[in-house]
Amino acid sequence: MHVTRWPRIGFAALILAATALAWAEEGTVSYDVRFDGVAEKKLRKALEDLSDTVALRETTPATRLLLNKRVERDQPRLEQELRARGFYGATVDADVDERVDPILVTFRIDPGEPYALESATITLAEDPDRTPVSLPSPLDLGLEIGRPVGTKVIVEAQRRLLERLRDQGYPFPSIAERKVLVDHDATTAHLIFLVAPGSAARFGTVSLEGFVDVDASIGHNAIPWQNGDAFNGSLLTRLQNRLSRSGLFSTVRVTTDEEVDPNGDLPVRVVVTERKQRTVGVGVGYKTDEGLGSRVWWEHRNLFHHGERLRLNLTASEIEASFEGLFRKPAFLRPDQTLDAKLRLAHDRPDAFVSRGLSVEALLTRVLSDRLEMGGGVALRDVDVRQFDETRHFSLLALPATLKLEETDEPFDPGDGYRLDVELRPTLDLNGLRAGFVKASTQYRHYLTLSEAPRVILAGRLRLGALVGASLDSVPADERFYAGGGGSIRGYPYQAVGPTYRDDPVGGRSLFEACLELRTAVTSRLGLVTFLEGGTVMPSAWPDFDEPVRWGAGVGARYDTPVGPVRFDVGFPLNAPDNVDDRFQVYLSLGHAF
Repeated sequence: MHVTRWPRIGFAALILAATALAWAEEGTVSYDVRFDGVAEKKLRKALEDLSDTVALRETTPATRLLLNKRVERDQPRLEQELRARGFYGATVDADVDERVDPILVTFRIDPGEPYALESATITLAEDPDRTPVSLPSPLDLGLEIGRPVGTKVIVEAQRRLLERLRDQGYPFPSIAERKVLVDHDATTAHLIFLVAPGSAARFGTVSLEGFVDVDASIGHNAIPWQNGDAFNGSLLTRLQNRLSRSGLFSTVRVTTDEEVDPNGDLPVRVVVTERKQRTVGVGVGYKTDEGLGSRVWWEHRNLFHHGERLRLNLTASEIEASFEGLFRKPAFLRPDQTLDAKLRLAHDRPDAFVSRGLSVEALLTRVLSDRLEMGGGVALRDVDVRQFDETRHFSLLALPATLKLEETDEPFDPGDGYRLDVELRPTLDLNGLRAGFVKASTQYRHYLTLSEAPRVILAGRLRLGALVGASLDSVPADERFYAGGGGSIRGYPYQAVGPTYRDDPVGGRSLFEACLELRTAVTSRLGLVTFLEGGTVMPSAWPDFDEPVRWGAGVGARYDTPVGPVRFDVGFPLNAPDNVDDRFQVYLSLGHAF
């Protein structure tokens, strides 16, 4: 037995030794990768990002066999990505050239023509007489006849289709069958959806969990339906957004039972995790035109356990010293109504004027829809204003009215959508009722995502203002319009754009501002921006552009933090007036410019 075992052991050892020697001789295999046949840069980049052969190039394989394994894994993956983009006839071949050093891996790709959508049919898998469903058109689902149709387009259309059915009262729809019939000769595709809506349902009981310090009435008031209403999936999202935006909760989950009960009701479950109710913060910013500024604030977000918010701010800078208090009462008199009470004691001293005074304001805001809210209230100001060595006292009564329209994908860092803010402020001077005026302003902001990888966003802003009913001299200097600075026209000193007297700003009765900003993500946290801004202030009640439009441009960086992006901008004036000597302005603060 010993005689026969040793030769076998020796033979196995010989094989192991030979294998180890081969590995030792081969060492690590370095290589380059090339993609041929793809002219479009975005498509080539997508394929390269998907390839293990590219991604693992720095981690060189130990043998040529392992390199071949990487290449073999990539081929079906690349073909699948091409089909997902509508190239159903695409072919991917690979060649590994070992005659050169480093080894050259070449993916030869023939994407062919993208297949266009010839037709799209959406039908019910059940008797349409028993299931009164309004089916969307292909165009409603993003399916456009004659346009390329790939897997990603089809999956998105399927998501929209199921979402439409949930909004019509069917909480658990499904796709009974999905067919993509490809005509390779005509390079077209025919899409068929067979959809099963399932059982219709009504909203059932709503259970609330996680409400400890926050009164459960906050949850009940946020519910956008009545018990027994027909189910609507979008209302679940609306409820979650309302609770998330309240600032009271760190997490919000809105779910339903997995099936409709025998009565046709679908119970809903809301689970929240409360945030800490108090916050103390310190903020520091720097602008070359305004100097160093700091702010300290304290906030309580649940003062009387019904979401009441009290915020106190202390601000100190070279142009401002102020104390502000804000009290917010949600669900005031009715669930969709909020009361804001504000107090401000301030000493403002920019170049244009010096003002000292106290202001109080109460504003009642009502939510008309998820996108629209309106408000109205009353405000009082008692202030001394000095401009050009003349000091005047004003006691002002104002009746502000506001309108806000918003539809954005993200409230703090939007990539798509728009915001519209309108304010109308009729004001009367109570000192002998000698002067009254109406100040109106509107601002529109739009956001458009140009690219997802890297993320590139084009943001635009347009602001208009008009002040009617009184001459310029009759309007307090701190109520007039001004332009220039970090929140207006970057590149110009604060309030430096518009009419001047002895090189100091006068202010105006009308305003025009416009801005374009390109925001490009470099990493998950770091971004770069370029911007172009212009505007002017005019003495006339309505914009007549007698004052030249001043333009500024610049670059900046953004770094995301848990409390918002840190903003660093450098702006340059392009057609500065003679009284502006600075060649650039630097801005360091928290948050986007708009």
